[in-house]
Amino acid sequence: MNLEKYDEHVKELIHTIETKGAERKSAVSECEELFEIAQQLKDDALAGYACFCHGDIYTNYQTDGETINYLTRAIQYLKKTEEWEILIKCYSYLGLAFQGAGDVTNAIDSFLAGMDIAEEHPVPETGGIIMNFSALCESSGDYERALFYRVRSFGMFEEMPASEKRDDYITAISAMLLRLYMKMDDEVHAKAEAEHLEELLKKYKKTTNGFEVYVNQLLFARKYGEGQGEQELKKKTLDAFLQCENLIEYFDECAGFIRYLKLAEDYELLEKVLVHMTDTLEREYKDTETTREFSLKVLAEKISLYQRIGDDKKQYQELQRYFVLEEKRMKSQQESTRSLIQLRSTLRQAEIEKMFLMQQADMDALTGIPNRRRMNEQADQIMAKAEREQTSFGMAMLDMDHFKQWNDTYGHHTGDQCLVVLAEILKEYMDGKQFVFRYGGDEFMLLFDDMTDHEIMQRCRKIQEAVKVAGNKLGLDTLTVSIGIANWIPRKGNKVWDYASAADQTLYWVKRKGRDDVRLIHQMKELDEENGEVAC
Repeated sequence: MNLEKYDEHVKELIHTIETKGAERKSAVSECEELFEIAQQLKDDALAGYACFCHGDIYTNYQTDGETINYLTRAIQYLKKTEEWEILIKCYSYLGLAFQGAGDVTNAIDSFLAGMDIAEEHPVPETGGIIMNFSALCESSGDYERALFYRVRSFGMFEEMPASEKRDDYITAISAMLLRLYMKMDDEVHAKAEAEHLEELLKKYKKTTNGFEVYVNQLLFARKYGEGQGEQELKKKTLDAFLQCENLIEYFDECAGFIRYLKLAEDYELLEKVLVHMTDTLEREYKDTETTREFSLKVLAEKISLYQRIGDDKKQYQELQRYFVLEEKRMKSQQESTRSLIQLRSTLRQAEIEKMFLMQQADMDALTGIPNRRRMNEQADQIMAKAEREQTSFGMAMLDMDHFKQWNDTYGHHTGDQCLVVLAEILKEYMDGKQFVFRYGGDEFMLLFDDMTDHEIMQRCRKIQEAVKVAGNKLGLDTLTVSIGIANWIPRKGNKVWDYASAADQTLYWVKRKGRDDVRLIHQMKELDEENGEVAC
């Protein structure tokens, strides 16, 4: 995000938000102030950034409802800008929030929406969202798809400039690839990836505690009896697990460690690991939808463990805790669903209102047909197509004969009624080949896409007859229209204005010759003056 255009106060707010680190929750007031400034400046990029930061704060505190709310708002603003990296991050974090809340459908939609943008606008964050989507595929059991996207994310991080963060991502993805190959029982690729991971660990200095690496190496050693000594890896994994600052972020690795301990039948250590996870989740994390999901998984493992070792008392205690937590989770999920429905309904209504306002801007209020503004856009499109495909493009100018007289004699109400009736007749010919617009006053414009002279004349004659019939019904037995038409394949240098001018002058020719008639020309010189000379 380019900060150069902002004043020092805005820069200071952004700096504060980005540097508060573990105390980021205290940056909520800065986010709110930044959003208010963005509203005053009518700056969508800044408003989107403020909402994104607000949502990111709640992401760190596992508050899914607030996260979804703010990130959804951020996306609405950022879609209007070219802040691709922040927009992709929004979709990535939104996908994680939906996933944490158990809404897999919206999680998939969010990840795919961000990945679509990343296809057109690759940025460093692209590898992150692909890695998150890969993790979702893995959790659903779709290992082939997870593998495809994980390999893709690995390649993207490899192309990034060298940094400790990049190196950590590369080794972590290699460890995850190793886990996938083991889940797929692909021994050949698993062994190759285990060797690759060892090479990466020698090449890059690890700055994290290595939990995601050790646990997958441990599982590999258990499954294939290769690699470092199993007991040494077990100790490294346990130490890294106990030092892990964010169990939720590493929950897949925790599940891997639990799986290993069950395979090794080390039930004493397994109980210690599960108790540590339960205590950490209760102590370090706020009671939210996400933490309840993880806590329920841990409680399920504890119930299974106590059933396996025959400890009925502890099993009963954990079952009680499980059902209390499950009841809270279901109630919270209902509240989240209501909030999400309300939010989506509000956004949908806003979209509908926006579409309606856009339609209103393009429609004539009296007659209900497109107006001159819309005609200009449509004419450009049809003429460009005709020029490209070398087909005919036609334009007709139509107006009511003696319209001022009808207004003066019968009043503006009757005049308006005549215009509405004429518009209704013209609407019958809006079929994808002919387009109708109110040009202004009693003038209407017709556009013809690849129609012959005969087809156009035939339609215009029918319009004339229909107007006369409608006039008789209104008690106006002399209601007629005059029509001037220009129709030809666009020639080099032609503009829409050339057709409009030709149609207008042809209409004027019809008026001078007595009205209630139709005339079609292919070029301006076809119009003769009354004295026999060419008009232009």
